[in-house]
Amino acid sequence: MRLDLHSLLFGDILAVSREDIAVIWGGGALALGVLWRLWRPLLAATVDADLASVAGLRPERARLLFGLLVAVIIAIAIKIVGILLIVALLVIPAAAVRRFAPSPEWMAAGAALAGVVSAVGGLYASATWDTPSGPSIRRGNAGALHRDPPSPPAGDAPQPLSPSARRRPGPLSRRRRCRRRSPPARSAP
Repeated sequence: MRLDLHSLLFGDILAVSREDIAVIWGGGALALGVLWRLWRPLLAATVDADLASVAGLRPERARLLFGLLVAVIIAIAIKIVGILLIVALLVIPAAAVRRFAPSPEWMAAGAALAGVVSAVGGLYASATWDTPSGPSIRRGNAGALHRDPPSPPAGDAPQPLSPSARRRPGPLSRRRRCRRRSPPARSAP
């Protein structure tokens, strides 16, 4: 058996056969179904594992099944995108969407959308500029991560502080002022 290390590390997304696509679709559908079933116990265990155990959600079982699910997804994706790119595709979209998502559900949906957009954009860039597909997809992913949040509209821009507001003394300077003052004179009884 001959092992091609370059193919294992970087994959070859352009050499995917119809059978590979069927396995990907089947594995993706299975992964979505399992994740749908495990979502509530995983979310509860993330917030408080003891509370999830008391509620009867069995967080240990959910974590085990989630770990197996991630392992199956990685095994399916290694041939297509390689070991190095699968790590980027698992981590970077979620990290990019995390600061904009109001809830874990929106974060999961946004991460999936960001992953698809970066993969399609990377393939388009690969075809346009004749670059390798794997690094082009990873670059699209990294571009999503390093994008700055949108700036506020011009009318909502913060106003500069007035000179009197800028010179307000902090608590330390108040204490020093109080020490410098002499105590008030006591009146005789």
